[in-house]
Amino acid sequence: MNKQPKQRNRGIAIKPEGLALIENKMSNLEYDNDKLAEVTGISIDTVNALFQGEKKDKKTIQAIAKALELKPTDIVDADEWYRQSKNTTHNQTDNDEWLQVCHTKLENQQQEIRRKASAMGFELDFPPVPLGLVERKQQQRRDEDVDRRDVYQLEKEVIAKIYEHNDFLEQVINQNPTGKNKHIAIVGEPGAGKTTLLSAVASYIKQENKELPIFISLGSLEKMTLEKYLLEKWLPHAMRLVNPDFKLTSEIEEQLKSRFYKGGVWLLLDGVDEMGESSPTAALNKISQALTDWLGQARVVLTCRLNVWDASLNNNNELSGFDTYKTQEFKPEDVDKFIEEWFKCDEDKIQRGEELKAKLREPGKERIYELVTNPLRLSLLCQIFYQNKHSDLPETKAELFGLYTRHFYDWKRELVPQEFIDSDDKQQELHQALGRLALAGINKDVRFRLNKRLAVEVMTERLFKLADKVGWLNLVDRDTRTEEAVYAFFHPNFQEYFAALVIDDWHYFLNHNNANPNPWVQHNDKNCVYLIFEDKWKEVILLWMGRQDILHKIKDEFMLEMSKFEDGCNFEGDCANIWKYNLFPIAKDCLQEFTDSYLNTVVYKDEDEVVREFDQVWKSKSDYYDWILRYELDCMRSSSQREEIRKYLINKLGIWMHYSAEEDDDFGFHTFLVMYNEYENNKTIIKQLEIDFQDTVYWINTSKTPKIIDLLSSTKHKFIKGAIINRLIQIFSEDNTEVANIYTKINSNLNDENDDFLESLIYILHQSGYYDDLEIVKICMQILNKSRNKTTIMAALDYLYDISCDHTAQVNVIKEIVSGLNKKYFQFLFNKNCKDRYWYCYEILLNCSSSMTYPEFYRAWHGEPPLNNLENQFTDNHSLLSQLQPTQKTGCIPIINTANLQLSDNEHEIAKSLCTRIWKDSLNLPAKSIPKISDVADLERELLIITEEVLQKQNLALVFNEIEPNATLINICRKLANAGEIHIALITKQPLDAPLKGFLPNQTTLLSAIQTWISEIA
Repeated sequence: MNKQPKQRNRGIAIKPEGLALIENKMSNLEYDNDKLAEVTGISIDTVNALFQGEKKDKKTIQAIAKALELKPTDIVDADEWYRQSKNTTHNQTDNDEWLQVCHTKLENQQQEIRRKASAMGFELDFPPVPLGLVERKQQQRRDEDVDRRDVYQLEKEVIAKIYEHNDFLEQVINQNPTGKNKHIAIVGEPGAGKTTLLSAVASYIKQENKELPIFISLGSLEKMTLEKYLLEKWLPHAMRLVNPDFKLTSEIEEQLKSRFYKGGVWLLLDGVDEMGESSPTAALNKISQALTDWLGQARVVLTCRLNVWDASLNNNNELSGFDTYKTQEFKPEDVDKFIEEWFKCDEDKIQRGEELKAKLREPGKERIYELVTNPLRLSLLCQIFYQNKHSDLPETKAELFGLYTRHFYDWKRELVPQEFIDSDDKQQELHQALGRLALAGINKDVRFRLNKRLAVEVMTERLFKLADKVGWLNLVDRDTRTEEAVYAFFHPNFQEYFAALVIDDWHYFLNHNNANPNPWVQHNDKNCVYLIFEDKWKEVILLWMGRQDILHKIKDEFMLEMSKFEDGCNFEGDCANIWKYNLFPIAKDCLQEFTDSYLNTVVYKDEDEVVREFDQVWKSKSDYYDWILRYELDCMRSSSQREEIRKYLINKLGIWMHYSAEEDDDFGFHTFLVMYNEYENNKTIIKQLEIDFQDTVYWINTSKTPKIIDLLSSTKHKFIKGAIINRLIQIFSEDNTEVANIYTKINSNLNDENDDFLESLIYILHQSGYYDDLEIVKICMQILNKSRNKTTIMAALDYLYDISCDHTAQVNVIKEIVSGLNKKYFQFLFNKNCKDRYWYCYEILLNCSSSMTYPEFYRAWHGEPPLNNLENQFTDNHSLLSQLQPTQKTGCIPIINTANLQLSDNEHEIAKSLCTRIWKDSLNLPAKSIPKISDVADLERELLIITEEVLQKQNLALVFNEIEPNATLINICRKLANAGEIHIALITKQPLDAPLKGFLPNQTTLLSAIQTWISEIA
């Protein structure tokens, strides 16, 4: 049988205007054909042939476009680029069909988005709030004469321009971005209308731009990547809305990707704060990593809660390529207009609207007026006054939600049994059940998505059905893996409100021993708790502080406990402990909800006599005063030193010799001026040097990294040094694997005779933006400990500072910095009076703390985990292992009493016996709850259920104790560990292979070693 010859891929030719664009880009980048070939990894012959009109494959075109920061369709014909095979299937779609798919899917989603917060539902039709374009400001350094009342008021941003809703659509959404940022972030407080606004943006794109809006609630990702979610969940569901018989194929997936490359696709990403990542920076980093390749071709508009966004921005972790727009509060005239429009729909109620406006203007009602400049809260207040003419104004957010909740059932009379409406006890029963469910959800990673099974288990079937019927809970999705129904509270704020209702003791947020600070040791016979440092608990804490049924004494006790917080990581000298600083923002917000606290007389009164009065009256409460005055003191004094050290390095290393005005400068505007002026003043010299050293520079630009580094260590000429440094920066920026060649060179040159060389290497790493390698951090620590040259040490600290600011740096890298800049090192700096390094290190640690939990920081700061002292107190491993702590994502079943487990060769019997031991002995569950299993697969399934629903974690760590495993048990453990979510350690002398982890039973640091293993589980 004759084989048919393969059809030859003819390739694509560059269009004439594309060639002109390429030449312009190459000129700006100072690329010739050889340089372009080097950057793209394409042979010079291929590059030359392409420019001469020959057709080449897509891969070559993509490489050229990427290297020149262009889209492929900028340089080749779009129809040619996206041409499809003649053998198209019936499932293939053209542009009009993609419009139909995206628009139909959006309409389906908007039916869910438009949930009414009131009986009138007017809030859905009121124009969204204005948006302010945010510009981040350089932190101002302060002098010694700063007013004490302004010492904690640090200006970090300015609103550059305010856009009304229609102006925002026309001037921002409807215009092609002309600046460096093509993406948009809409940030604001809860209830500010972010989701409603994003939905309005989607409708505008659909109606006016005729482009493709793809709306995604980020909480629905369920740990999936954005790419996987779009292809495996969004795409099939969207297609089936148009064609119920649709079958997903790889061809359709490729068509969607191609459609992104054509342009005109918008990704509308709602709720970064609902993604369930370990931290705000992790969530933003996940978004950043997703916006590459085909997804990177879309324009993105995302929404995020303000505290989550700012938690990242405060550490200089702005998401690349985004302009930030902050929702603005209603102005007084907006509030009045909203109220008038609300009540004019019923002539009998118009006067009620006027009464509400008058009440809001009464003296002493300024706080509630501030509250209702938020759209959701103003809607709730209007609904309350519409329902009940005798209503009075609430004072706090919690009071407002409480009033609304009490009137909720009057609005829902047709859905609620009469006996329920008339019974406060039955309403209280439902609210308590909703509170328990709310807490269970918040304790999960994806906290606003609640599986039906969890809801029924926590609330009971009867109360769940009632909550569903009246609208406290709404069906929003189905689980990707199991198709189980997923519910959410009708607004996230209400989940947080109900959670706050069932927390009676502030120790739920903070349980800490100030007398002997150690987060790893129990306090009051309970594990230590530090929810006050977690962003996702902020609203719950504020709502709890606003509850009227909590005694003022109890709230002040909570505030005092925060003000007295000792982290056990004490610094010598003037520094307050870092974690007290980290507490101040949440504490300051708490005082807005708890206006009766006597601390407010200091924080919110400006007159100097109030401060003096506080000094006299509250001497016994000086912790408060100390706390306020020391918050955000000018520990940033290192900023000016950092700038000077960078200027000095640039001049010393000769980098200015190879600098041009077009290049970006990461070291600040002042450094830019220094370098630019010197460049301008030395143009003639530089041109002659370029001629004199032409061959040497060519050799530098074509040689391998180790040879260039060797030349750097021997040359003394500033021009050659500058050329080498710039070349290495380019190499490392393009290929991080080359960084490995720098390790040995630094390690072998750690002495005072090679400071110039070491400073050069550190500068190169710094400029390359390479901040995620543990070995480099360790090398910097060696420099701090071994070098005696101040400039070299400061250069290393400067590099560590930038790592501490980088949100993509791995946690283990940040931990290594804290471990190196530890108490012993600070004691040394203090004793030597090294004030510049002292404050610089303090600022680095302050940055690091925003990427770590307090227990993680404590452990890293103290070096060897302080659990060693505990270990000596225990004589058996059972007592020892009971001290193990879960992490944010990993639960642990620390003791599996397998001493009397009868090991055999029967897998099924061992699996059943293990199940009994885990449920009865380790989890202390009643015997009737032990599941009936038949094999290892059943045991795995039940362990995953326990992990998700009981421990409410993503991963599970099992620790086997008092057993020498046989081959069958090891095989069972391997099968369980292969699930990915289950991790297993055995205390045994036997050697074990991955994925199992072994610990020697008599090692002196057993507890800390196992705790570290648990902490490192992703």
